[in-house]
Amino acid sequence: MMRNIIARQTLTQKRGNALFLVLLGVALFAALSYTITRSSDTMSGDISDHHAGLLADEILLYAKQLERSVQMILANGYSEQDISFKHDDLAAAYDHGGPTGAEVFNISGGGMRYKPFPQASSEGWLFTGSNYIPNIGGLNEFGSISSCSDSAIDTVRCLDLIAILQNIPLNLCLAINKKVGVANIDDGQSPPQDDKKSSFTPFPGQFGAGSIRNLADTNAAGFHLSGKKTGCFEGDEDDDGTDISGQYYFYHVLLAR
Repeated sequence: MMRNIIARQTLTQKRGNALFLVLLGVALFAALSYTITRSSDTMSGDISDHHAGLLADEILLYAKQLERSVQMILANGYSEQDISFKHDDLAAAYDHGGPTGAEVFNISGGGMRYKPFPQASSEGWLFTGSNYIPNIGGLNEFGSISSCSDSAIDTVRCLDLIAILQNIPLNLCLAINKKVGVANIDDGQSPPQDDKKSSFTPFPGQFGAGSIRNLADTNAAGFHLSGKKTGCFEGDEDDDGTDISGQYYFYHVLLAR
């Protein structure tokens, strides 16, 4: 009988130890998950090259989803001017009173969830209809009409609808360009620089609101962004003439016109 009692006690202790180890493992896993989540949600700053590569994939995927959302809105019969990027976390200018079915961030419209990527940018997304990428739609590097259906069409009707993730880390910018085939310069250490002013006017349902800008670079190596629907560039000046060199911007053309 004594042996049976000892055996049962030993078995109970083993079960208790096993349960303790399981609970300890669960606690450690939860702590690790929390740490990873906090890390991915931290504000933009220095990130490792490995993290930059992973983040670049996430941003590129999200940009394509935004593009498909815009295409779906148009396929549902709404006009280009109806498209709205209204969202509580974005500028009030995006709320131009259009139909909810044309709102990108509305389940009744484009069905997208707004994702600001705080680990990449403290400024978030800008959606603008005041810039164009040369040779994507109807304008070339020099602002001349190259492929619009009507040769008499004005410049405004050839502006692109572009999503821009503002002021991202340099290594993220370089990683994006490598993935999409945009040539980085200075032996791969710098992205192309937009040597013309960039417009950061939110899209209010009207193309050409604010200044009209060409996001081409014309440095010695050529037009790196020409014909590139997606890429990343170094800024030069904004609409107000503020120097934004040393700041890097991811862009994706949501609608070429």
